[in-house]
Amino acid sequence: TSLLARTFLAVQMSFYLFLLQLALVVGSLAANSSPHVCDSRANDKEFFDSYRNLVGLQEKLGPGFALTIPKLLVIGVQNVGKTTFIESFIKFPVGATASGTATRCPVRYTLQYNADAHPPIGTVGSGTSARKVPYTELRKTIEGHMARLKDEFSDEIYEAHIESDSVTNMILLDLPGIVPVNVQNLQDMQQTKKLAAKFARDPEYKLIILVRMQQDAKTVR
Repeated sequence: TSLLARTFLAVQMSFYLFLLQLALVVGSLAANSSPHVCDSRANDKEFFDSYRNLVGLQEKLGPGFALTIPKLLVIGVQNVGKTTFIESFIKFPVGATASGTATRCPVRYTLQYNADAHPPIGTVGSGTSARKVPYTELRKTIEGHMARLKDEFSDEIYEAHIESDSVTNMILLDLPGIVPVNVQNLQDMQQTKKLAAKFARDPEYKLIILVRMQQDAKTVR
C-alpha cells in the first residue's frame, strides 16, 4: 500500500471514529428524551456497523494504526443526572444513587459488545481482586463499595466491566458529582472539584459536561 493510500485510510478511520462518538452521544440523548424520537436498537445496529467499518480500516492500515474505542469522561454537579446518562448506554441500572453524592470515587465502566452475552456479564474490580457479579447485582455491588468509603472521596478508580449484546464497545468514566457552591460543606466542594480537574486533563477522554436544562453551561461553577 502506498503512503498516500495509507494516509487516506488513516484520515477516513479518524472521520469514522468521530462520527461514531458523536452518534453515540446524540443517539443516546435522543432515545432518552422520548420513545418516539428514535429506536435505540436500530441505533445500536448502526453503531455496531460503524465500529465494524473502523475495524476493517484498521486491518488495511496494519498494526501501526491502533484503533482506540471511544472514551467518555462524564462530569456534572451533584444530582444532575450523570447516572441516568451512563445507564442509557448500558441499558440497565448500575450506578449508585442517593439524595446527596452517591458516587464517592471514579467508576470506570468498560462496555464490550458480545453477541452471546445475554443476559449481560458483569465483572468488578481489577487484577487479582476482579470477580464476576450477576448483572442484576452490579448496582448493589457498586453501592456497597461507595458505602465502604463512607464520607470520604477517593481518586482511586473502581472498575466495572460489562459484556452484553446490547452495548457498544466504549469506556465511560463517571466522577463524583461536583458539590455546588451553595452547599455548606466547603471541604466536599473542594474535593469534588479537585477530582474533576484532575481527570479532565486526561487527553485520552472526550469530556462530557452535563448541566440542567435551565442552566447556562458557561455560568455553571
